[in-house]
Amino acid sequence: MAINNAKSIIESLIYDRTQSDVDYALSLEQDSIYTDEDLKGAYNCSDRNRVGGAINYLTDGMELLGFRVKDNWIETDIAKITDNINTLSCLDRLRQILTPEITIPENLDGFIYQKANAVEQLLYEMYSAYIWITDNTLFCGDGYAGY
Repeated sequence: MAINNAKSIIESLIYDRTQSDVDYALSLEQDSIYTDEDLKGAYNCSDRNRVGGAINYLTDGMELLGFRVKDNWIETDIAKITDNINTLSCLDRLRQILTPEITIPENLDGFIYQKANAVEQLLYEMYSAYIWITDNTLFCGDGYAGY
């Protein structure tokens, strides 16, 4: 998923999943129905790519070198414990800088929709802080910050 700017990232984040979304996705699976639609109740490679791309965009924008999250998942990939640990580690490092008052999930074990919502809500909060910082940064020669 190509993400061009912070606004498009914020608009792409999903943090309002519900049990009914999960039930709908499970009913399609039980009936062996395949759909191309992105199901809010199923966490798949498009969701992992959205989160990975968002994290990587923030780290690039802040010039924080040294960590990356996989953002090129395909349907046959299997998420490993180390992938989840890396995602949480990167989120925690960004959280410490941008939104230290917010907590992250302890782990992504038993990945339920509430944890998926929490991760993307955290990213939303980080992007809001990042946009505020970048919009209100003064550079030499600037008369004022903001719009």
